[in-house]
Amino acid sequence: MVEISDNISGEFTLEEFATALQHIKPGKAPSPDSICLELILHAAPALKSWLRAFLSSCLRQLKIPKIWRRALVVAIPKPNKPEGDPKSYRPISLLCIPFKILERLIYARVEQIVDPLLPREQAGF
Repeated sequence: MVEISDNISGEFTLEEFATALQHIKPGKAPSPDSICLELILHAAPALKSWLRAFLSSCLRQLKIPKIWRRALVVAIPKPNKPEGDPKSYRPISLLCIPFKILERLIYARVEQIVDPLLPREQAGF
């Protein structure tokens, strides 16, 4: 069990961080902390290194900034629906980009551990 724990909570590598950034779609609205993905993508290597270390620390300590626990909910109009009807809108939640990166990093690690344990026939329906 120690091996699994170490695999999950160890320091994130540069490769893991770069892969996580590639899995998040650019061009989205800024989140509650006003950080957009493009800011991180075009940041200096020192800032990316700091963020990677900070995200590793969040995982190790099992703590995240309070603002990451918030979502900005925005109503998006559905196509070809009357504007005055509340049912004509769908809510979307804007989450903080650093939180999305952390989420993706954790997902990738869990996937590496769980995938080999599942039978090949295991599939959703």
